Amino acid sequence: MSFDAIESSGYLAQNFDLYLFGMGSTVWTLTNEDSPITYNGRTYAPSTISRDEIELSQEQDAGTVKVKLPKSHAIAALFIPRLPPVPVTLTIYSGHYGDDEIVPIFIGRVASALYPDECELTCVTDRDELKRKIPTLLYQPSCPRIFGDPGCGIDLAAKTYTGTIASVQGNGTIITVPEFASIPYSLTTGYILRGSDARFVVAHNGNKVTLMTAIPDLAPGDAVSGTAGCRKTYADCSSFSNVERFLGFDMIPNRNPFNGRLT
Repeated sequence: MSFDAIESSGYLAQNFDLYLFGMGSTVWTLTNEDSPITYNGRTYAPSTISRDEIELSQEQDAGTVKVKLPKSHAIAALFIPRLPPVPVTLTIYSGHYGDDEIVPIFIGRVASALYPDECELTCVTDRDELKRKIPTLLYQPSCPRIFGDPGCGIDLAAKTYTGTIASVQGNGTIITVPEFASIPYSLTTGYILRGSDARFVVAHNGNKVTLMTAIPDLAPGDAVSGTAGCRKTYADCSSFSNVERFLGFDMIPNRNPFNGRLT
């Protein structure tokens, strides 16, 4: 009998869930059962994990599910300081004992975490992206494009530079990378990457880079890469020889032609 047939028949079959978490190349496989379960070449280890029912409707938040697990679990620890720099994905499979069919009942990502008595992860599907408002083109000096997107056309890989941390100061927010003293473009408004940990660059002067927040456990000798940034101005766009794609209005007059007042 198929999974759907068992669910709709009213037959009281014992079911189980398999939780496949992923963050980059790191994977966690858990089950709410007392014994390990092997599926698709992966072994799902017993864990204290549970979920709410997945509500199906036409609302934009349909499919959202809350998953609960102990605060001491490695997955819970990922969200204590802030959301991880790489999204944590989740696929939940469900099956019944005595039946071979196991089906995915949720595919999405972890959107937020709460820590009351245990760690409560709110997980959303891709449908959650529909909540975002689509920005419109405004009459403004700065360019509305995202630096490096298809509309911008800049190849960020060609504007990314590697180096080695020489020192870490300012509670981890100020780093010294000798190789960054001679790169052709500023890293200001760009980002620093160590492994999968990315941080926004507030300022770049010579070999010193100021990060918005510290990268945990960053230490001298660590290899990092820095990707150039763009302040969305005409001057910055010109420095990248990309003014034909500039969508800002750099020459907005500072006097209102209708009432003569300065804007």
